[in-house]
Amino acid sequence: MKTINQDAARLAFLFNLGIINSDEVISWADAAIIKEDKPSYELIEVSTSDRNSPASVSNALSSLCIESDVWTTVSDSLPTILAVVEKKKEMAPLVAKAFYHIAISLNYTVPNRYSFFTSAEDLFDLADSGFFTFDEIYHDFVDDIRKAMK
Repeated sequence: MKTINQDAARLAFLFNLGIINSDEVISWADAAIIKEDKPSYELIEVSTSDRNSPASVSNALSSLCIESDVWTTVSDSLPTILAVVEKKKEMAPLVAKAFYHIAISLNYTVPNRYSFFTSAEDLFDLADSGFFTFDEIYHDFVDDIRKAMK
């Protein structure tokens, strides 16, 4: 069973990627408050965030992500990320960049199934330079996400 902190970490990752919006985050917090006997102050802060201020929502959501495991967050987020990237190809380089930043923040120490995090952004850059086509890199990237979900 996922904890609120784990789910908040997943939502924060998706929110910061632009995959979900403030309304979705606040609706999640409202629903979580209803389910809780004693909702935390941090959860209430998310619920009462200014939906017109992405920074306010992001900051409130981040306060719930303490002690969340990055790889659990990534794993929990991949189905949503895959669905979005399949609908909006133009999101793939942005997601690749986010994956790369995760790898950097962990000094490139990534589980084997996420090894593509260290190179996908560079491959999209090479496609922009004409070394590959966008579609070649895009299809490989989507395949890598699918493999990582197994």
